[in-house]
Amino acid sequence: QINIYSFNITSVKLQSWHRGMYNYSLDHRYNEFKLQAIMSEHKKTITAISWCPLNPEVFASASADNLLIIWNVAEQKAVTRSCTCLNGWCWNAGDSIAFVSHRGPLYIWTISGPDLGVTVHKEAHSFLSDICLFRWHPLKKGKVVFGHTDGSLSIFQPGSKNQKHVLRPESLEGTDEEDPVTALEWDPLSTDYLLVANMHNGIRLLDSESLSCITTFSFPSAAASVQCLAWVPSAPGMFITGGKINTHRSTIGKW
Repeated sequence: QINIYSFNITSVKLQSWHRGMYNYSLDHRYNEFKLQAIMSEHKKTITAISWCPLNPEVFASASADNLLIIWNVAEQKAVTRSCTCLNGWCWNAGDSIAFVSHRGPLYIWTISGPDLGVTVHKEAHSFLSDICLFRWHPLKKGKVVFGHTDGSLSIFQPGSKNQKHVLRPESLEGTDEEDPVTALEWDPLSTDYLLVANMHNGIRLLDSESLSCITTFSFPSAAASVQCLAWVPSAPGMFITGGKINTHRSTIGKW
């Protein structure tokens, strides 16, 4: 058995809990995944994987030694590299990827074209708690949400007031306790809704505009926790989670 740390629902699968990445492609004739390549240039544990939203052959990976590598799956090689911890492609620009570590700032690295180079996000910096995850909105240009170790979220949107460290789980309000955000995904059918999972407080569907909780999802066991989640593209409103019930048992849930 293995612990699940991250996954994406795509036609190519990547595992990220060690220093190598295994590239599988779906063989439609036999309806099974076949190993195409092993990419192992990282020397430390892989901490993040992100597919380019505009190019299905390109993805980025980051490792514990703050190395960021851009890969081309078709050519089975690294395109370029830099230093980072967490990463995510900018949905409005397929040749730009954002990266951040600890409490910011957020950097945006353009890997090709006339604007080649690294710039700093003007507002996403000086957070009061370390960043666990961040996600760009797939529909709203420039909108991004950060999940923090204290359980809160920070939301930035051009033309709107920035929201830092909001929407902590109700049980944490007024306390100094931490409950890290373990999974975070925008609803692909909404401009405002997002799913967030905390280590100890389950899953919530939130409204990023009204800063309110729409509904909560309870685990079947008090000991269970979610490590990752993803919306199901073919089933609106449905999502799956990967997590663990204890140190020896992992689980996948459909909601």
